[in-house]
Amino acid sequence: MLAVDAAALAVYFMAGLARAAPATRLAFTAGWTAATVVVVLLGLTRIRRARLGTSRRP
Repeated sequence: MLAVDAAALAVYFMAGLARAAPATRLAFTAGWTAATVVVVLLGLTRIRRARLGTSRRP
């Protein structure tokens, strides 16, 4: 999760999005949020499998 945030912040400042149009900043924020949700859901899935003692492979 920390890597996603670090990458997003680096892109935000290196691309100069602070001075970009509001629509551009909104699109960036939506992409950042989507990436965060994916990372969190994958992590929670791994935790759930570990707690239930199930494996991805039979």
